Amino acid sequence: MSENRFRGIITISFILVMIPLFLLISRHVFKHKIPVLADQCVDCVAVEVIENDRNAGVFFVARGTSVNQFLELAGIKEMSKMNIRAKNGMKLIIATRSGRQDIIVAEMANSTKLSLGLPIDLNQADEEDLVSIKGIGPVTAKKILALRAQLRGFRDIRQLMQIDGIKEKKMMELQKKLYVEKRQP
Repeated sequence: MSENRFRGIITISFILVMIPLFLLISRHVFKHKIPVLADQCVDCVAVEVIENDRNAGVFFVARGTSVNQFLELAGIKEMSKMNIRAKNGMKLIIATRSGRQDIIVAEMANSTKLSLGLPIDLNQADEEDLVSIKGIGPVTAKKILALRAQLRGFRDIRQLMQIDGIKEKKMMELQKKLYVEKRQP
């Protein structure tokens, strides 16, 4: 073996030994922190915040947290005395006008909910929302919308089984992505 090849092998070996060592040291030197309320947890609810027409992000808070507590935790300026509980899929629109802050409570867009793995209300879903769910194609989406119109809204998610091609197995999967909001009597 020539001297140049030997030096090359030594250099490559040295580099290969140094890479894991560098990674190990860098983990202790450069601590990466997850921003407050940015990580999902088992029993968290997702809340989207729009502040002065800018998307501030989606935050995850413990179930039972009030909107006021959430805003304080998120470091969003001191807010109103909203005593309602944050719920999954909630959207808070914060607007500052004439030095006064208003909070509007709305629902996240269905596309945002689906991207976060949250279910959407079957009575609010449009064709595009339905097609984006695994197991529902354009034909089935049209059938679902036609059945919804015929029934004047779904009362139970299991009414989807009236559609050809939706049996028990498919129904089990769809129940993870769709729900029916209980109507007020």
